[in-house]
Amino acid sequence: MTLALATASAQDGSAPFAIETRAGRNAKYGLIALWGVILVLLLRHREVISSDTLSNYIHVWFVADRFWHGGGLPFRMPVLAHGRALAFPYGFIPWMFAVLLWPLMGEWSVTLALGLGFVGLVVATFWAFPELRRGWWAVATLVNPAYVEGLLLGQLPFLWAATMMVIAIGQWRRGRRVWAIVFAALAQVTHAPILIPLVALLVFGWLRFEPDRRALLRAWVISLVPAIPAAMIVFASPVTGQTSALWSLWVEIETLTLRSFVLIVPFGLLLLQHRPARARAPIVAAVVMVVGQLVTIPISGMAQGWGALNRRPDRTALSIPHLAEFTPGATYRVLTFGDGKYGQYAVVRAGGLLDSEFFPESLYRRSFRDQFAYAKFLVDRKVQFVVIDYRYRKFHTNEQQLLDAMAASPTGCVGGVTVHEADRSAILTLYRISRECSTPVPTN
Repeated sequence: MTLALATASAQDGSAPFAIETRAGRNAKYGLIALWGVILVLLLRHREVISSDTLSNYIHVWFVADRFWHGGGLPFRMPVLAHGRALAFPYGFIPWMFAVLLWPLMGEWSVTLALGLGFVGLVVATFWAFPELRRGWWAVATLVNPAYVEGLLLGQLPFLWAATMMVIAIGQWRRGRRVWAIVFAALAQVTHAPILIPLVALLVFGWLRFEPDRRALLRAWVISLVPAIPAAMIVFASPVTGQTSALWSLWVEIETLTLRSFVLIVPFGLLLLQHRPARARAPIVAAVVMVVGQLVTIPISGMAQGWGALNRRPDRTALSIPHLAEFTPGATYRVLTFGDGKYGQYAVVRAGGLLDSEFFPESLYRRSFRDQFAYAKFLVDRKVQFVVIDYRYRKFHTNEQQLLDAMAASPTGCVGGVTVHEADRSAILTLYRISRECSTPVPTN
């Protein structure tokens, strides 16, 4: 058996395993129609609000504002991570696509880029793997968990990068090695943290089926060269320095495992096509993937993803820039829950700065050892205001308790900062942080 090159029958869809039953054909068209409905529901939003979407919107907004007002392409993004963020930590190609359309479409340019990334990945997969175009094989391909998460969680740079990687696979299978190298390089440049290891796994997994192994390894190394600067930029991003090496490694492994389904599913289906029970194999595979996604919704974060189909901006998050003491240009630590990070987004769009980026690691939703450790954290991040949504207590951290205790401190100064409760309502509490006092920090 060889998977290295597509056969003529596979290319034109005439292979025996590609024969469609009426049930398989109807299921395929029904699933395509369902994806069409999902796309329409998402594309009607100027801002899709899900786990990973608003990071795309804020970066595109910032770059578009500078680019279209004569500032060129920025390297730094001072509105995030207390002035240390990068404008393009990754995602240059899809974000610039949206930037160029911003004057015509505004935020909807990002929504469009998200939809195009999903459609591009699906089309590229069926082009690269023509054996999967028909019947239940197509159904199993279309329920790929990587497709569902990529679109509904808003993984815009990954969708575009994965599309380029799959195009590279299709070019290689057709003997177009130069184009395969070009698209593999573009994929890794677009999303270096995930695509560099994913392409490496693809290459070493493909070696056993590849007649010209030296050519494959040589092509991989060439494609990797332009991705090295992109990887260096990722390591220069402040979020890298805000997390331990062990935690960063765990996040990388977890993310890579989930997103590797973009390759595991089509290649797994190709292998199943050569098994004796191939007639029922795609049906079983499709059922397993669908059931797996349904039962893991409570722990996978996909409740947030499916909710994005009808989610509007959170009212509590929208109210933050309207607080009496909201100060444009000040650095805010925004602690919200269940709003898809819209509180952070609303603050920046209203002229505030954030102490963090939009990544969960950077938001630092954890407890602190004591008041002095927390005070040092506030000083390091140059925080001037902390705003807490009352729902934030669901993260079960001690941050608000520390703020309340520091605000009530009889000395008025803890670890070099003073905390004042500036505003409190039924939904929000705003604390003003001052660094104008000085107290010795305990050494024990």
